[in-house]
Amino acid sequence: NGNELNYVANSGNPKIIYYRGLTDNGCYTNMYNVNINIIPQPSNLQVTNNGATFCQGDAISFLAGATNATSYNWYKFSNGTGLLGTGASFSPTTSDYTLGQTATVYVQATSNSGCQTALMPVTFTVNAVPTNLQVTGNNSNYCIGEDVIITPSASGSNLSYEWSANSGFTTLLGSTLVDPQGRLNFTTSQSGTFTYYVRAKSASGCATAPTTVTFNVSKIVTNVSVTNQNSQVCYGSSVTFTASATNATSYTWSSDVNGVNVLGNTASITLDQTKYALGANKIYLIASNSGNCNATPVEVNFNVNEIPENLQVTGNAGTYCTGSQVNIQPSATGSNVTYLWATNSNFTTLLGSDKVDANGNLYFVPTTTGTYTYYVKAIIGTCATAPQTVTFTVKEGVSNLQVTNNGATFCQGDAI
Repeated sequence: NGNELNYVANSGNPKIIYYRGLTDNGCYTNMYNVNINIIPQPSNLQVTNNGATFCQGDAISFLAGATNATSYNWYKFSNGTGLLGTGASFSPTTSDYTLGQTATVYVQATSNSGCQTALMPVTFTVNAVPTNLQVTGNNSNYCIGEDVIITPSASGSNLSYEWSANSGFTTLLGSTLVDPQGRLNFTTSQSGTFTYYVRAKSASGCATAPTTVTFNVSKIVTNVSVTNQNSQVCYGSSVTFTASATNATSYTWSSDVNGVNVLGNTASITLDQTKYALGANKIYLIASNSGNCNATPVEVNFNVNEIPENLQVTGNAGTYCTGSQVNIQPSATGSNVTYLWATNSNFTTLLGSDKVDANGNLYFVPTTTGTYTYYVKAIIGTCATAPQTVTFTVKEGVSNLQVTNNGATFCQGDAI
């Protein structure tokens, strides 16, 4: 009863309200009706990612939904001004927020009949991502036992660094490989190719895109050996050295310890007289591999001895008689020259002191007839000339000569 109808509509069905008037004397007027159409109000407005935190560069998107709503408006200000976008989905631009600060936009849902919800605040924060990620100290090639120290750096404040064995960073490297400064820092113990990934991370958890770090670790060359080390060489002869080593793939021979004056690049090297001098000589061997994990240069020593020259033989009479003296003298140019005599050209059977004197002369008295052939060569140390052949003939000599009346005394007139 009363002059005013006042109630909260809670049904979407049309309503017919009837009313009549009452006079002071208790008489009613005719009955009248009022048709009321109740339109549903949008309700239960919700927004995905409301209150979320994002990193700079992330795809930021909000999706609004409400019961009975058919459209949505997004505003910059709480009074419904500064329209930013329409539709259920909204993606703010960089002008809609400040890095590191909480930003607020407002959304309002509207029904098909124009009924609207209250403006809902939608908050979010966008944090800065570190920039300019760089990596220094990667030598690309390491040897087992060497230290790997690779340092990442980036622009930003309160940064940390994460290392991983995969680009998805599902498995992070631990303190045995990464030091407290965020450096990849460890001593190599295995050979192979290693690939790691590093990223810079802010205190808010925003990370850079990863940078790939790849390097090789090679085995160290060991057990270097050289044949003919400390050999004695005769001048004019060639000398060959052959190298071997564990984990080596190449060899460098040089006349200096630094490998500047290269003599050869194979496992074996042969030197002729143009590559050495009389006396003590040395060359150097560097055994290496593709990772430059080289062994310490090996000093290879050898000694080059002088060879006598101009061997000549004098005093050979060509023909001798048994009982006569053979005295044939060899001579050659050089210092401290000695001489060897033999019955064969390969000198497996040498003549002894009964035929050769202290000066190296063939000096003896033959007692049998025949043709004699001997060989002589001049020697300095272990270096000898080519042999000279000495041939002569021994014939039977007159022997046992006796004379009658030798030493006798005769008188004048005797038959002597």
